[in-house]
Amino acid sequence: MCDPAVGSGAFPMGMLNELYACRVALGENEAAAEIKKQIVRENIYGVDIEKGAVDIARLRFWLAIIVDERAPIPLPNLDYKIMQGNSLLESFEGEDLSNLIKESGNLFDNVEIINNLIKALHGYYLPNDAEAKRKIKKQIFANVLSLLKERGLPEKVIQKLEHIDLSGNSEFFLWHTWFSDVFGPLHYINAPEIDVLNSEIDSINAQIQTLNKALKNKLNKIAVRLTKLTVFQAVEIENEISSVKMDLEKLYGHIRNSITEIEFVGTETEVVQLKKVNNKIECLNKDLSTLEEIL
Repeated sequence: MCDPAVGSGAFPMGMLNELYACRVALGENEAAAEIKKQIVRENIYGVDIEKGAVDIARLRFWLAIIVDERAPIPLPNLDYKIMQGNSLLESFEGEDLSNLIKESGNLFDNVEIINNLIKALHGYYLPNDAEAKRKIKKQIFANVLSLLKERGLPEKVIQKLEHIDLSGNSEFFLWHTWFSDVFGPLHYINAPEIDVLNSEIDSINAQIQTLNKALKNKLNKIAVRLTKLTVFQAVEIENEISSVKMDLEKLYGHIRNSITEIEFVGTETEVVQLKKVNNKIECLNKDLSTLEEIL
């Protein structure tokens, strides 16, 4: 869903709520914040010429994601989801800026730059520290500028574009570049190892479901025991249960965030990124072992 005049985000916010309700009705049992983050990542796009409107829309989405969470969670970066731009124009000083990432076989068609750009755009959605965000944003700008130069645009136009925020201005909007997954197929290719990592993620999710069932059964047994205890003993046990539940919620939150990071670090490929993924999986397995000990 793309709103070309997003304003304060009322329409896409309504769509977020509708899609969330549909997924809950279909039986999804993930945390509300995780489902909403996935919907925003996969289904929501917005543009507005007013920077203030864009800021308000992003804030509304952040609030919608965290409203059901008891503890603070990392929020996604919406810089390339809800964006500033003139949605009526995809040109600058008479030069067409559309389809920068379209593979046409021409001289300016640089597949490596296109791949790097799309991977960076997807990777930026993940929560990162300020320095990491700055580096990715700089990489994105450099890749887009390279693609513009390879189109053979006049040098005068290129010089002006170098001093414009390509992802946030009131003169034009690069529809086919920023929202490439809407206007055309993705061009990047994941490393072969990603299939193996996805299998590990599926395995981890299956373990989590098994542990959820075990936890529910254990709590049911405790509930039966509570009926046979004195009031003092029951209160004491209930306090212990509350403490265990809080620990479990923290662990599940960490696991969910790790899985999200694995899925998107995977789109960056390269050996260094794959090492980061493997480290995340090791942490996940430790968390699962901790859960099993609690249960």
